[in-house]
Amino acid sequence: MAQAEFDEKHRYYSKWAAGYVTAPQYLTEMLCVHVANQNREQLPDRFWQTAKWKKFYQQQIHSAFHLLESFDMKAILQALGDNRSKKTRSLRSPYFQKLVRIYQGKIDLAEATPKELREPIKGNGKPREPFVVDTVVNKLRKIDHNGKNQIQTTYTPLQ
Repeated sequence: MAQAEFDEKHRYYSKWAAGYVTAPQYLTEMLCVHVANQNREQLPDRFWQTAKWKKFYQQQIHSAFHLLESFDMKAILQALGDNRSKKTRSLRSPYFQKLVRIYQGKIDLAEATPKELREPIKGNGKPREPFVVDTVVNKLRKIDHNGKNQIQTTYTPLQ
Protein backbone atom coordinates (compact mmCIF):
# COMPACT_ATOMS: atom_id res chain seq x y z
CA MET A 1 0.00 0.00 0.00
CA ALA A 2 2.51 2.63 1.07
CA GLN A 3 5.83 3.46 -0.46
CA ALA A 4 8.67 4.81 1.65
CA GLU A 5 9.92 7.18 -1.05
CA PHE A 6 8.19 10.22 -2.48
CA ASP A 7 7.69 10.11 -6.25
CA GLU A 8 5.28 11.45 -8.87
CA LYS A 9 2.64 8.80 -8.23
CA HIS A 10 3.06 8.49 -4.44
CA ARG A 11 3.09 12.10 -3.31
CA TYR A 12 0.83 12.18 -0.23
CA TYR A 13 2.15 11.20 3.20
CA SER A 14 0.02 8.71 5.13
CA LYS A 15 0.04 8.59 8.94
CA TRP A 16 -1.39 5.05 8.92
CA ALA A 17 0.81 3.48 6.24
CA ALA A 18 4.19 4.89 7.32
CA GLY A 19 5.03 6.18 3.88
CA TYR A 20 3.66 7.87 0.79
CA VAL A 21 0.42 6.91 -0.94
CA THR A 22 -1.39 7.75 -4.17
CA ALA A 23 -4.09 10.42 -4.43
CA PRO A 24 -7.10 8.03 -4.27
CA GLN A 25 -5.60 6.26 -1.27
CA TYR A 26 -5.04 9.59 0.48
CA LEU A 27 -8.61 10.76 -0.23
CA THR A 28 -10.00 7.51 1.10
CA GLU A 29 -7.87 7.76 4.24
CA MET A 30 -9.12 11.31 4.84
CA LEU A 31 -12.73 10.13 4.48
CA CYS A 32 -12.09 7.23 6.87
CA VAL A 33 -10.64 9.67 9.41
CA HIS A 34 -13.73 11.82 8.91
CA VAL A 35 -16.09 8.88 9.52
CA ALA A 36 -14.05 7.64 12.50
CA ASN A 37 -14.26 11.09 14.09
CA GLN A 38 -18.05 11.06 13.60
CA ASN A 39 -18.20 7.69 15.37
CA ARG A 40 -15.75 8.92 18.05
CA GLU A 41 -13.25 6.19 17.21
CA GLN A 42 -9.51 5.98 16.64
CA LEU A 43 -8.11 4.46 13.46
CA PRO A 44 -5.49 1.75 14.03
CA ASP A 45 -2.34 1.50 11.92
CA ARG A 46 -3.09 -0.12 8.56
CA PHE A 47 -6.79 0.18 9.34
CA TRP A 48 -7.76 -0.81 5.78
CA GLN A 49 -6.72 -4.38 6.59
CA THR A 50 -9.04 -4.72 9.59
CA ALA A 51 -12.39 -6.45 9.14
CA LYS A 52 -14.32 -3.36 10.18
CA TRP A 53 -12.78 -0.96 7.63
CA LYS A 54 -11.74 -3.24 4.75
CA LYS A 55 -15.01 -3.23 2.76
CA PHE A 56 -15.67 0.46 3.36
CA TYR A 57 -12.11 1.34 2.25
CA GLN A 58 -12.40 -0.70 -0.95
CA GLN A 59 -15.73 0.90 -1.87
CA GLN A 60 -14.51 4.42 -1.24
CA ILE A 61 -11.18 4.04 -3.04
CA HIS A 62 -13.16 3.09 -6.14
CA SER A 63 -15.22 6.28 -5.70
CA ALA A 64 -12.06 8.31 -5.22
CA PHE A 65 -10.71 7.11 -8.58
CA HIS A 66 -13.91 8.26 -10.31
CA LEU A 67 -13.88 11.63 -8.52
CA LEU A 68 -10.28 12.27 -9.53
CA GLU A 69 -11.15 11.65 -13.17
CA SER A 70 -13.55 14.61 -13.09
CA PHE A 71 -12.20 16.95 -10.41
CA ASP A 72 -8.95 18.32 -9.10
CA MET A 73 -7.46 16.84 -5.92
CA LYS A 74 -7.36 20.28 -4.33
CA ALA A 75 -11.09 20.81 -4.87
CA ILE A 76 -11.96 17.42 -3.35
CA LEU A 77 -9.80 18.04 -0.28
CA GLN A 78 -11.30 21.50 0.20
CA ALA A 79 -14.82 20.04 -0.02
CA LEU A 80 -13.90 17.31 2.46
CA GLY A 81 -12.58 19.92 4.89
CA ASP A 82 -15.64 22.15 4.54
CA ASN A 83 -18.03 22.37 7.51
CA ARG A 84 -20.95 21.59 5.21
CA SER A 85 -19.51 18.12 4.62
CA LYS A 86 -19.02 17.23 8.27
CA LYS A 87 -21.75 14.56 8.09
CA THR A 88 -20.53 13.10 4.78
CA ARG A 89 -19.94 9.38 4.99
CA SER A 90 -19.28 8.63 1.33
CA LEU A 91 -17.45 10.15 -1.62
CA ARG A 92 -20.48 9.15 -3.74
CA SER A 93 -22.85 11.42 -1.85
CA PRO A 94 -24.65 13.82 -4.25
CA TYR A 95 -24.34 16.64 -1.73
CA PHE A 96 -20.59 16.06 -1.40
CA GLN A 97 -20.18 16.02 -5.19
CA LYS A 98 -22.10 19.30 -5.36
CA LEU A 99 -19.60 20.82 -2.91
CA VAL A 100 -16.72 19.49 -5.00
CA ARG A 101 -18.22 21.15 -8.11
CA ILE A 102 -18.42 24.47 -6.23
CA TYR A 103 -14.76 24.30 -5.21
CA GLN A 104 -13.72 23.13 -8.68
CA GLY A 105 -15.48 26.15 -10.18
CA LYS A 106 -13.56 28.46 -7.84
CA ILE A 107 -10.27 26.83 -8.80
CA ASP A 108 -11.07 27.01 -12.52
CA LEU A 109 -12.00 30.68 -12.20
CA ALA A 110 -8.79 31.49 -10.37
CA GLU A 111 -6.70 29.72 -13.02
CA ALA A 112 -8.60 31.28 -15.93
CA THR A 113 -8.32 34.85 -14.65
CA PRO A 114 -5.07 36.51 -15.69
CA LYS A 115 -2.79 37.42 -12.84
CA GLU A 116 -2.91 41.11 -13.73
CA LEU A 117 -6.67 41.20 -13.22
CA ARG A 118 -6.48 39.53 -9.82
CA GLU A 119 -4.02 42.12 -8.49
CA PRO A 120 -5.26 45.63 -7.71
CA ILE A 121 -4.52 48.17 -10.41
CA LYS A 122 -2.04 50.80 -9.35
CA GLY A 123 -2.57 54.27 -10.75
CA ASN A 124 0.06 56.77 -11.82
CA GLY A 125 -0.94 59.21 -9.07
CA LYS A 126 -2.55 61.78 -11.37
CA PRO A 127 -6.30 62.31 -11.29
CA ARG A 128 -8.26 61.57 -14.42
CA GLU A 129 -9.13 64.46 -16.66
CA PRO A 130 -12.84 65.28 -16.69
CA PHE A 131 -14.82 64.06 -19.64
CA VAL A 132 -16.51 67.01 -21.33
CA VAL A 133 -19.14 66.54 -23.99
CA ASP A 134 -18.91 69.06 -26.84
CA THR A 135 -22.33 70.62 -26.68
CA VAL A 136 -23.25 74.05 -27.96
CA VAL A 137 -23.25 75.49 -24.44
CA ASN A 138 -19.81 74.04 -23.67
CA LYS A 139 -18.41 75.45 -26.91
CA LEU A 140 -19.71 78.91 -25.94
CA ARG A 141 -18.17 78.60 -22.49
CA LYS A 142 -14.86 77.61 -24.04
CA ILE A 143 -14.93 80.70 -26.28
CA ASP A 144 -15.73 82.97 -23.30
CA HIS A 145 -12.91 81.57 -21.18
CA ASN A 146 -10.26 82.00 -23.83
CA GLY A 147 -10.47 85.75 -23.33
CA LYS A 148 -12.21 86.72 -26.54
CA ASN A 149 -15.58 87.83 -25.21
CA GLN A 150 -14.97 88.59 -21.57
CA ILE A 151 -17.12 91.19 -19.94
CA GLN A 152 -15.23 93.96 -18.23
CA THR A 153 -16.52 94.80 -14.81
CA THR A 154 -15.69 97.99 -13.07
CA TYR A 155 -15.98 97.27 -9.45
CA THR A 156 -14.46 99.63 -7.02
CA PRO A 157 -14.64 98.81 -3.40
CA LEU A 158 -15.96 101.43 -0.99
CA GLN A 159 -13.32 103.10 1.08
